[in-house]
Amino acid sequence: MKHVTIYCCKILLLSLVFVLFLACPSSWQMQSSKLPKPRVKNLTVTVELPKNNQAKLGAELWFPGRRTSPIEPKTVVIFVPGSGTVSRKGTQSGDGAVHYQHSVDVNIAWATALAAEGYTSLLYDKRNCSNIHDDICMENSTSDLNQEGPVALARDVDAACQAAKNHLGDDVRIVLWTSDQGTQVALSSRCKNEAALFVFIAPIPYRVDEYWVEGLSSASEKPQNERVKGMLEQKSRSMKATFDSIEAGQFAPTAKIMGASLQFWKEWISLTSQTEVMFQKLSKPVLLIVGAEDGFYNEKALEILQSETNSPEKRLLYLSGADHNLLINNELNTQTADIVLRALARGLNGV
Repeated sequence: MKHVTIYCCKILLLSLVFVLFLACPSSWQMQSSKLPKPRVKNLTVTVELPKNNQAKLGAELWFPGRRTSPIEPKTVVIFVPGSGTVSRKGTQSGDGAVHYQHSVDVNIAWATALAAEGYTSLLYDKRNCSNIHDDICMENSTSDLNQEGPVALARDVDAACQAAKNHLGDDVRIVLWTSDQGTQVALSSRCKNEAALFVFIAPIPYRVDEYWVEGLSSASEKPQNERVKGMLEQKSRSMKATFDSIEAGQFAPTAKIMGASLQFWKEWISLTSQTEVMFQKLSKPVLLIVGAEDGFYNEKALEILQSETNSPEKRLLYLSGADHNLLINNELNTQTADIVLRALARGLNGV
């Protein structure tokens, strides 16, 4: 009887502990749940455009939580928008080959992870994002973008860098973080000369027309259901036909192609043709990051990136399980974030 009583007391004690665990999650659950929330400040980035015009870009500064020690020296990670019409949130609905179960705000996920490590981040809207794409975006002129191609967006990068210095001080250490099209934009900016380090995720490593056609073809060869495989093959053929027509001069000068001007595409092709030279001229530390499950990155693209990592300052991270946006199962995986943030810290510390 005595043993039964002791056993019942143990069961009761364990039950009370379990109830306390449920009632006090902040005290008992994983440490990540206790991390202070980032502090967010809204601001506007003003961009000076040709012909005395201006653009007003919505932006946010993400600061470490009040109980997180800031990184020293004071550092800001500026998220340069990549391809598409993206807002400061960096929303992605797919990886270029397949659609996600739900859209993911990629920039916000990274800004949250960075804040937990003590970094400040600046996120801003891409200029061609309007309120029909995301209701937080403003209406702005894109006439220079249509004439000059993506290089015109270097003005936005420089304005964002100036905004960061205005709010954080001229001595702030700048990291330029981007993906896809943003690689060439960042490398065309004046701010590249001030940046302490670059993070390029799935950068376009050679001519965009060849990269997209070959990337879609490569993605179609990955394990896919027949419907997706057929869709990617057709998209690759269609895109090749479009780019062949551009090369052959078969479009009228005023033609709109895939939502952009003919001149935009010509300038983008020309700009991406210079990528290798742009990388060679870059003397600052660089992290080149590709997900192992990125269907677009075939052997050719990887070999080009590997050829760029011919110095200790330029490193290539090939992340297991991660897709084109460095997501795993529709989210930023903790292990993925840890690997990238450790590499970021090493790059900034010169080790």
